[in-house]
Amino acid sequence: MKALPFAEALGLLESGRVARRASWPQGSTVRLVPGNQIMVGGKPLGPLPYFQVRLASADFGMPWHATSPDLLARDWEVLP
Repeated sequence: MKALPFAEALGLLESGRVARRASWPQGSTVRLVPGNQIMVGGKPLGPLPYFQVRLASADFGMPWHATSPDLLARDWEVLP
């Protein structure tokens, strides 16, 4: 599997793919969730996308915030 910088992986995440860092435990992945329509003061703010990580040790996903090392890493793998 080809290792990518985060910027390239992000483009593929935006198209619905799933990715992981090569250094993460096997089976741990992150995906981009389109998000829900948010209303503020009766006006739509828009869908707010977010990252969701699924750990190999859990059968559910949770919100994830990329760290600086994640953003600068060049070991991202995009799964087929």
